[in-house]
Amino acid sequence: MNALRRIGLNRIAGWARVFGANAFAERLLVTARREFPDDARTLAALGFLYAQQDRRREALALFDRASALAPDHAEYAFNRGFLLQELNDHDAAIASFRVAIARNPEHDRALYGLALSLIATRR
Repeated sequence: MNALRRIGLNRIAGWARVFGANAFAERLLVTARREFPDDARTLAALGFLYAQQDRRREALALFDRASALAPDHAEYAFNRGFLLQELNDHDAAIASFRVAIARNPEHDRALYGLALSLIATRR
C-alpha cells in the first residue's frame, strides 16, 4: 500500500505540474518526501519543481540526495550539473557532468553541458 501511495502522489503531482497547478504539486511532493524520505524519484520531482521556481539551491540539495540514493542514475547527476552551471559554479558542474557521463557514456546533454562548462572555464 505504501508503494502505491508513493507512486500515486508522484503521478498526481506530475499531472498537476502539466496543468500548471504547481502549488498543489508542491504540497503533494512535500507530503511524499515526508512519508518517503529515501525515495529518489520523489526528491528529483521536487527538485525539478524547485528549479522551475528558481529555487536552485533547494533543488540542488534535492538532486544531491537523489543522486546519492540512486548512484547509477545519470539523470540526477546531470540535473545537478545543470543547476550548478546556472549558479556559475562551473568547476562543480564539470564534476557532476563527469559523474553523469560515467553512469551513462551516451548521455548527450551531459556531454554538451560538460563542453559548455569547460569552455566557460577556458579548459
